Amino acid sequence: MQFYESSALDSIRESVAYLTEDALLEEKEALIARATVSGQITLFTRTFGRGTDFICHDQTVATNGGAHVIQTFLSEECSEEKQIKGRTARQGDEGSYSMILLDQDLEKFLIHRSHIEDVLQGRSFTAWLTDGLCLTDTIKTVYELLHDRRTALFKTQYEENKKYVEQAKEKHEISKKFLSNLCSKKSDEIKKFLIEENRGAVGTTKSRTVCLMDATISMTNLLHKCKTTVDTMFKRASEILTDHRMNPQSFQLQFVVYRNYNSTHDKLLQSSPWETEPDNLRSFMNKINVEGGWTNEAIEIGLWHANKEHEREPITQVILIGDAPPNNLDEVQMKRDQ
Repeated sequence: MQFYESSALDSIRESVAYLTEDALLEEKEALIARATVSGQITLFTRTFGRGTDFICHDQTVATNGGAHVIQTFLSEECSEEKQIKGRTARQGDEGSYSMILLDQDLEKFLIHRSHIEDVLQGRSFTAWLTDGLCLTDTIKTVYELLHDRRTALFKTQYEENKKYVEQAKEKHEISKKFLSNLCSKKSDEIKKFLIEENRGAVGTTKSRTVCLMDATISMTNLLHKCKTTVDTMFKRASEILTDHRMNPQSFQLQFVVYRNYNSTHDKLLQSSPWETEPDNLRSFMNKINVEGGWTNEAIEIGLWHANKEHEREPITQVILIGDAPPNNLDEVQMKRDQ
């Protein structure tokens, strides 16, 4: 809608239509049928890139090479890209395809403008891999770069997802055992489970930590790992507290994500409740998606939140995880005005 309503389409707006998932069935069918008519431009959300048949009956379009599909985002999976390509040249008809991408959207794949410029100039470039190793790549085309980084992101997320599945399996087995104990009326085991699952922070001395994270596009890998390593974080924290002869249940953790002023007000800053259980924090993180980004990021908003929390009840420490510095005062004013 933002592009449809922009001044960029003023001269051709009468030839442009748009379709989203919210449209009625009759409207969807009509716009899909009209999308391949000569002179027609139709904007679709990515949902329509899979399983939608765009059949061309217009001979003028067929004579001029068929329908043309422009994809404006890089698919994380090749299968989706192939499906979107397949929306043209249906059933033996001719057609064409291209991509037009915003460089900022590629940050989630760890692709920067300098990488693209190096490829276009025929230069090799050095990139830091997710495991911290440094690799000098010789890549001949921009698409090869896109595909290489997309594959690397997929492999990273796949490994993290495997860990997540293993954790879910362990929780599933524990839940099955609890149900079995309920059926068998094993009171001691039932009480033990409920106490463990509903345990809160204890003791008069509590460690309260705010974990403040950048949730813009360039932080895709980090946030994905965070979702799958919450259990490990709690386990290690408990071990450290035990080693220091402190109650392992005496700490609380709050996750806070910040973005930038080009995000909506409800997405600029999001925070979880104070938690002592990893499951609750994982549930919060599962609802968090990366978006936006605008050079320096709104760390100042995150620190403002931490100060507000500290005023309510003292905070032990703030852990800040990000890949860009905070906005300066001039940038804050400029970005808020825009």
